[in-house]
Amino acid sequence: MTTNQQIIDTFLDVVKSKYADDVDIVLRYRPWFSTPAQDELHINLLIVPKPGRSVGFGLMHIVDGCRVQARSVTWEVIESVYATHHIGASVLGLSQLVYHAGEDSRRRYEELKSRITKNNTEAKITPEAIAAAEKHLQHAKRCFADLYINDNLLDAAKVLDTICDCMCKLNSANPGFGASNLLDELQGLAYLPDGFINVFTDIMQASPDIERSKILCKTLVGMVDSYIKACKHELFHVPPNEFLPGWYEMFLESWDAIITHYEKGDTMAVYLTAMQLQHWLTIIENNQGKALPDDLQLFHKFDASKMDEFIEFAQKSKQAFITLLGEHNVSITQVDSLKELRAVLCY
Repeated sequence: MTTNQQIIDTFLDVVKSKYADDVDIVLRYRPWFSTPAQDELHINLLIVPKPGRSVGFGLMHIVDGCRVQARSVTWEVIESVYATHHIGASVLGLSQLVYHAGEDSRRRYEELKSRITKNNTEAKITPEAIAAAEKHLQHAKRCFADLYINDNLLDAAKVLDTICDCMCKLNSANPGFGASNLLDELQGLAYLPDGFINVFTDIMQASPDIERSKILCKTLVGMVDSYIKACKHELFHVPPNEFLPGWYEMFLESWDAIITHYEKGDTMAVYLTAMQLQHWLTIIENNQGKALPDDLQLFHKFDASKMDEFIEFAQKSKQAFITLLGEHNVSITQVDSLKELRAVLCY
């Protein structure tokens, strides 16, 4: 029997004799950055307590040249963290059950591991996948902002890490990689932007050039952002004649407010109102999958030193939206008299 196995057996003997009422399962795992070749040099164990029990157990020792680490983690952490993050997924997916208190415990572990290691060849874009991918994309954007603010190359690596999560979520994939074979597994995903792997790799190769790293991270985040928007458009697209009704009626107050703020000399209020109006127009753009006409790029024309020109453009943009509605046979909801309003209210 190897020293490695003797250490594990000794550990499990203690669990069975002293902690049998507390421990549900014990897993042997490989850290995400490790390799199979290191399995005889390092032993890493996760101790999962039974529901309602607490095991504050942890150790890290070197025994006869073998590093041994053991720590406790709850089922809730395993199911919420290890099963949802690519590093955690690799840890759990490649783990080995070395102890279980009963069949229910074993079954719970195997079902979770099966979900992590399932075949992803039938991946498809779903609303849930897009929502999960967008969450990680927002995190990647925050890491990208930190890269620009802090000039810290570690943030470039964080962009890679979170974008990796993002693409796994978009594909509803539960990867088995850690650091090993990451690129191979990413390339196997069904949904991946063209050129993704090249830019992903270039960011690593750009280190320690901070400026080039910024440019490449911007390219990668932008590439993924556009790709997710395209997937979202394909899944959620609504024809213009169904999507556009009601928008003008909502926008009208904003267009009027821009004029009122301008007349009062409140340039900041004009700026903020135009920003909100453009945000709504962007929602229409995203649904249609293409940019709106230049006359509807209202906010991008804002110039605090040329407010007269901006107000003129704002009025032009209002008419441009009416024209857009007409192109898609969308009518504006309006009544011409109080009598007609009463009829509508009493309908």
